[in-house]
Amino acid sequence: MDMNMSFLAKWVWRFGNEANVLWRWVLNAKYGVSDRELSWNWGGGSSPSLFVKAVRSLFEEGSKTGKILQNGMKCIHIHREVADALAWAYNSNGTFSVRSFQSCLEKDEAESLEFPNILWQGICPPKIEVFAWQLSKGRIMVRQRLHRVTNGVLQSKQCVLCNLEDETVDHLFLHCKWTWELWLKGMSWWIVSCCPSKSVIEWMNGWSGLCPKNSYARAWCLLFFAIVWIVWEVRNRMVFNGKMTL
Repeated sequence: MDMNMSFLAKWVWRFGNEANVLWRWVLNAKYGVSDRELSWNWGGGSSPSLFVKAVRSLFEEGSKTGKILQNGMKCIHIHREVADALAWAYNSNGTFSVRSFQSCLEKDEAESLEFPNILWQGICPPKIEVFAWQLSKGRIMVRQRLHRVTNGVLQSKQCVLCNLEDETVDHLFLHCKWTWELWLKGMSWWIVSCCPSKSVIEWMNGWSGLCPKNSYARAWCLLFFAIVWIVWEVRNRMVFNGKMTL
């Protein structure tokens, strides 16, 4: 799969650098691709081609391929009489290669194996621990993500717990008014108070440091698992049954 992504990324690179080729003109004409942007307008009732769908998958929110492409492709200006060009930051000669992209993917995959220190301690049932690991990677199918992967079939992205903001991973499990009140209630048992982090992964990484005493460490970590699982259970019951119950 990574090799397929690498070859597909090469087409994205070629799209940015080969302005006068027929296949690029066809995409421009049919899908309204602007000169220096990889965004498509689905006008005239036409459906996106398999190529366009594949390219969109590269830039799926939070994807490692999208992150590598965005960090690696740099627009450079050589001379006022010469058109701007793209330079590939992960190759010394500035030219994209499948091998360099593959190396970036492998490096990113190795880094992604790292996980918050509260995971895989055997503190809670395995299914909840796996759920927490998926949460740390942003892989929970919240409404915003479902809206994106279904191309808008799921019309509402609104959080079902507060009905105030879009249901993202960070919102649902941390910033939602209902969820944050649950966090405050749980922390109050240990007489701990603090402000929420910017993201769930930051909150998870810093959770152990909030523990008031080392002797409470396991119970403190168990509280984290309990709260995120309760939030997910209540959210699902609200979605499928229309009732906010524990």
